[in-house]
Amino acid sequence: MLKKKSKPGGKNKYRHIFVSNIPVGLYRNTSGPKGHFISGNPAIVKMFGYDSVEEFMNISVSDIYIDPKERKDFSERLITKGQVSDINLRLKKKDGTMIWASVSARAVYNKAGQIKYFDGMVEDITLRKQMEKQLEEARKTAETSNRTKSMFLANMSHEIRTPMNAILGFAQLMQKDRTLTAEQRKHLEIISHSGEHLLTLINDILDMSKIEAGRMTFTPVTFDLHTLLLDIEMMFRVRTDAKGLLFKVEGMNEIPEFVVTDEGKVRQILINLLGNAVKFTDKGSILLQVGMEKKEEQIFFIAEIIDTGTGISRDDIPRLFHAFQQSSTRTQTIEGTGLGLAISREFARLLGGDIEVRSKVNEGSCFRVKIKIQETKNKPVTAAPEKHVIGLQPGLNLYRILVVDDKPENRLLLSEILRAVGFETRESADGSEAISEFQTWKPHLIMMDIRMPAMDGYEAIRRIRAIPEGAGIPIIAVTASLWEEDRQKIKESGANLYIRKPFREYEVFDAIGTCLGVKYVYEEKDKIQPTQTDEIPLTGESLKVLPEDTVSRLREASISLDFDRLMEIIENITPQFPQLAEQLKKLAADFQFDTLLKLISEKSA
Repeated sequence: MLKKKSKPGGKNKYRHIFVSNIPVGLYRNTSGPKGHFISGNPAIVKMFGYDSVEEFMNISVSDIYIDPKERKDFSERLITKGQVSDINLRLKKKDGTMIWASVSARAVYNKAGQIKYFDGMVEDITLRKQMEKQLEEARKTAETSNRTKSMFLANMSHEIRTPMNAILGFAQLMQKDRTLTAEQRKHLEIISHSGEHLLTLINDILDMSKIEAGRMTFTPVTFDLHTLLLDIEMMFRVRTDAKGLLFKVEGMNEIPEFVVTDEGKVRQILINLLGNAVKFTDKGSILLQVGMEKKEEQIFFIAEIIDTGTGISRDDIPRLFHAFQQSSTRTQTIEGTGLGLAISREFARLLGGDIEVRSKVNEGSCFRVKIKIQETKNKPVTAAPEKHVIGLQPGLNLYRILVVDDKPENRLLLSEILRAVGFETRESADGSEAISEFQTWKPHLIMMDIRMPAMDGYEAIRRIRAIPEGAGIPIIAVTASLWEEDRQKIKESGANLYIRKPFREYEVFDAIGTCLGVKYVYEEKDKIQPTQTDEIPLTGESLKVLPEDTVSRLREASISLDFDRLMEIIENITPQFPQLAEQLKKLAADFQFDTLLKLISEKSA
């Protein structure tokens, strides 16, 4: 077989073309401290700003290094290993401009095993390095921004929750007054209701900030999933009935009764999604369909909330779960913070699942929730019902409690709550005063606000603990913070327990009871809300004495949650139906619009 003759210089010709056009720099240089370039391709000549290959080969290798130490380290590593790859070096162009380069090289040896020269490849990565630097600066800026935002939210939490503590606390105290008129009680209910609503909005914003900062925690507990769903069904059935919507819950038999996950977050997810379904559905139905899904060894709780409401456009769905945003088809309402869906999805992901949505404008939506659960046969431990403390059990010593807070209204609130049941109290406005008062008055327990000017609660607790007689005194920290790291910091400072503002009375008494072992006298249940023995129970039948137009106006005011309009209608019927009007006023004062709508529906049945 005859071999095809190669054209003169054929292989070398193609190799030359390749080397000349390759986009990275190729070079060959001699070894030693005074090494020089033997050859280079056009790309490396251009990379370092020289006019020709000949000019480039006239320079020493050391001429292109910014730092002689970098050259020395690179050469020693190459000689030792014989080959190196992707070493990032700072190199110098002809005009002195620095470039970042990724260099790979290998040693070429003669037959005696001595290095003849080095072959190398250089890639200009200056642009990549600049981008990395920009990204790093952006990351640091974002971290600084997050820290600033966290500090702002911590301040906001304290500055808002602290006065809310006084507002809601004094409203609780005043509601115990048996001499209050119906009008005064109504005003107190408005204060409490509005305060609780504001607190919910604040908590939504703080929940979102904790999610963004990676501070949201997962708290698994054993609970009755069936009971939770039945509670939610009862909560929303009145609202759907009021709007004339069909509401069904299906699949209860398909899910376990007792499960382990974060009950509070599951409840909030379902309430948020069902609340949206009711808000954006004016006719048709809402279905809550539940079930289970098993994947390998994992069990998931599935809940689908299906409505026939306004629906969501395809363009809006991708940003539906973004914070502070609502669908363009759902701008008919401006209630809330626009955080419900964003928080719900993050909660679902924290619980090992997610939320998906399918929707068509004017046809309705389906939100599918998937949450990882553990099935269990253990029954949950039920909390004892809240009881109202009216005093200390007879025979107990007189306990002295020091109340420390920089806000006079908060000191007064705690002191009033404690003195009302038999504790003796004194007040201090900051940590320094607290230490002096502790040493002179010798209290049995200290209620210590954490955030105060001059000396804060952390430092005051540490200093009291350093005093011999202060080592064993119970200290209950009072804080407006919701951050988990603050809770750990409080524990490390030496506090026995902590309660959060705004607190409930029972939380204060439970904490004191745990620390001091005191026993309380509780108000009998039937005396908490005294009823008139001659009062006829209010039913749908009771409303049949009213004119149809009056009942219609009551329904409209209740559906729109127009408290002032509702009270005006009730006032108009007071002269003719005083007892019925008084009963309706009580429902309105308690914001029981759902109950009122149910009675109206029964009347019409």
